[in-house]
Amino acid sequence: MVLFIILNHIYCFYGHFGFDDMQYAELAFLLNKGVFLVEDHFSYRFAITGFTAISYSLFGINDFASALPALLLSLGILTIFFSLFKEYKVQYLVNAILFYFLMKWNLFYSDKLMPDIYVSFFVFGAWYFYYRYIKNPNSFKPLVSALLFSLCLFGAFNSKGTVILSFPLWIAYCLFHFNKYKSFWLNIFSVNIIIYLAYFLLTFVLTGNALSRFEAINANSYFNDCSYSLMGWEVMIQRLSIDFINFILDTKVFIYLVISILCSIFFYFKDHLRETVFYMITIVILFLSINFSSISLSAYNPLCLDARHILFITPICSVCCTFMLIHVNKNITSNILTSFLLGALLLGSAYFVYPTYKQARASVKMEYKGVKKELQLLSETFEERTSIYAAPSLCNLLKYYNGFQLSDKIHLTPIKSSGKTLINKTDNNVLLRNWYCDWAMQYNDNNYNQFKSDNSIEFQQLNRSKFRKFQFYTCVND
Repeated sequence: MVLFIILNHIYCFYGHFGFDDMQYAELAFLLNKGVFLVEDHFSYRFAITGFTAISYSLFGINDFASALPALLLSLGILTIFFSLFKEYKVQYLVNAILFYFLMKWNLFYSDKLMPDIYVSFFVFGAWYFYYRYIKNPNSFKPLVSALLFSLCLFGAFNSKGTVILSFPLWIAYCLFHFNKYKSFWLNIFSVNIIIYLAYFLLTFVLTGNALSRFEAINANSYFNDCSYSLMGWEVMIQRLSIDFINFILDTKVFIYLVISILCSIFFYFKDHLRETVFYMITIVILFLSINFSSISLSAYNPLCLDARHILFITPICSVCCTFMLIHVNKNITSNILTSFLLGALLLGSAYFVYPTYKQARASVKMEYKGVKKELQLLSETFEERTSIYAAPSLCNLLKYYNGFQLSDKIHLTPIKSSGKTLINKTDNNVLLRNWYCDWAMQYNDNNYNQFKSDNSIEFQQLNRSKFRKFQFYTCVND
């Protein structure tokens, strides 16, 4: 599986979205220059900007350096799988990993410059240290386990705010286990008080305001398709019901819920329900949380139904499902039936993982390598000062492939998706299009026609023989 992830990056790399990921790349570049943008809420996601900055300082600004932190974290998730199942038959480890990759987006984001794989790794790490402790409390010191658990959650907190969706699980664990593992939980409370006091003190030293991160989040908020708190109750009810059901069916994560329910029914009739209640409750709470929990502290706003936001539940659910099946196997006396069920399970898991393979193949068809090559050559084609007008994603990628140090001859202006984008008539004006970048930002002919109309101009296509992935247009009248 390690080789599978690496080969996927080498041969099936989709590329970049050209928006959030390029913002993280530029923030990492600035961080290496000693610049911290207080007003940008992405700046406070220290895990991703910090690791990326280190990678850039070692390997330069390129795709390998951008993908390396995510690749290492993805391999870290697989390492935790190995640690959990090293004492079991190898088919259980394989099954857990197949469960993990049945959600195709885990492989897709395994090499992306995005924070979601960070949240997934750190939340899974926290769960691992908690699980390891409660299963064998005499082998691990409560303070050490509490410290590792807390540092993992702190890492998730410094990656992305969706870590808040894991809190209902930790609260439930605390309520169920506090008396049994009192010293562990008391150590968690103490350690977290110290960690977050230090965090807010450091934020105050850096920015002059301990709450600057939250003020930046508020300042950068905007109305979008997921602003449910500002929409009618009809939209909210649909999001919490029909939309969520369709979402978990489309992403295949419903499999976790189905397995937990079926196993619970099996153990109920076997009168061994207590053996798996921990795993079943874990899965159910995670599903309830990603549907009903609010990602906003100021208003009730459930999670936007984008697969990347729920990556963090998949490793935990994969482990829980596999352990439930291990217990089922222990309660089946027939070796033939056991072998049949395990074989059927592996084949079924492989079938559901097939979309992961299809996703990887589809990424190749995006022809990113060709787009990348021409983006690197683009800045050398203009001999005089030129204003380039293009989709924001294209502008961002052009800056990225020039190490965020474009030539003074080039002035980039993103074409707004709403509102007017006016040209600078003193420059040589070029409209630049590329289907890969347009698709990433969902730009189409209407955006460009509106741009031309706003400026009362026409553009004539230029012939650039060495650029097969781009369309160049020059202004023909003022």
